[in-house]
Amino acid sequence: MRLLLIPIMIAGLVAGADPPVARTRSRSPVIGIIDNSGYRYLHGCGCSLWSPGRAPDVNDPTTWKYLFLESYDKPRRPLMRIDGRIVGLRLVRSSSDADPRPGNPWNLDYSAPHLTVTIRGTVTELLDEGFLVRGTITVTNGGRRSQVRFEGDCGC
Repeated sequence: MRLLLIPIMIAGLVAGADPPVARTRSRSPVIGIIDNSGYRYLHGCGCSLWSPGRAPDVNDPTTWKYLFLESYDKPRRPLMRIDGRIVGLRLVRSSSDADPRPGNPWNLDYSAPHLTVTIRGTVTELLDEGFLVRGTITVTNGGRRSQVRFEGDCGC
């Protein structure tokens, strides 16, 4: 039976058909990691969101890996890595409190060409000059959608 399958697979490749791996590729947008070592994208006040359990160590730049970064400097620059590219986002709506408190929602909507990014979170703790937050990021591109969980902080 193996001998019969090999000629069929080869015939499909020769005829120009996609290999099986290509047919099983995910159609969802890929949410990647931004490496901010050397303060390449963010330095100072802003928001940084990372994968749960992977909080960056302020003293170890090799750990400065984020799902989302936004500088509070003017102009504000929210960034994500989507489908392998660093994408600049534009804030569309914020329903987050100006004075966040633990348990309060932290919700933001962003857009970029052909993309929407929705952040839904909850403030978990207040800091001296900011707060901690936890939730989900959803990226939609047409009918394609991906979602990841995050932890993060905002402040100075």
